[in-house]
Amino acid sequence: MPVVSKVRVSPSWGEANKIGQPDYTIESRRVFVSAGYELNYNEAFKTFGVSFSNEVSPFPQVVVPLAPGDTQILIDLETGLPMPYILPVGYSLKILSDIWSYSARARTAIRVLGFYYGGADSDTLGTNYYNAVGGFSTEPFDPTFLTPIPLQLDVENIDGNDIHGYWLASTVLTAESTPPFPEVKEVRCKFCEFQEEVDWKTTLHKCSGCGATNIYLSHTRGRKVI
Repeated sequence: MPVVSKVRVSPSWGEANKIGQPDYTIESRRVFVSAGYELNYNEAFKTFGVSFSNEVSPFPQVVVPLAPGDTQILIDLETGLPMPYILPVGYSLKILSDIWSYSARARTAIRVLGFYYGGADSDTLGTNYYNAVGGFSTEPFDPTFLTPIPLQLDVENIDGNDIHGYWLASTVLTAESTPPFPEVKEVRCKFCEFQEEVDWKTTLHKCSGCGATNIYLSHTRGRKVI
């Protein structure tokens, strides 16, 4: 499981880039990180997942149990939008860890640029932590960071029974050649599929389309000076 660790942050990205600016770095807050991982100023956590349950929930990743033979695409917990996640120009993304628990056998897949890249038949319970060097990253597909890269994770039920459980993938989004991260995000209502733009910190949100309440994540952004 991820462990709680302190992340060193500076007052702001702008101050961190001023010539001759003193180092005001402080221990400011605690976030969930993989052991030994520390966010830099141009990095942010991003999580994709799905939870199979009959319970009604405002969290976008909670869907009905997966029937035999069906496939479910993972959902961006920050926006409620289903994958594929289109990686913007100027960014890279790497998978830091993933954890799953299924009530039946499942087949997982990673798809890059619309094509199958890899996957496995999963046991009912497992956890993977990826080395920063050897883990999955979009960088080798475009080391210039000039191409939008569609990335998709999905799970198929290869058992004879419905799947209850979850799959959660934690990733790190890195701004490689552009100022870090916009101040807004586009979210999708899980009940009526209405999409709208909100502040990036938005979590509890009443849909402007149908009035239903959705709960999104607001992921930690690093501010450590490299």
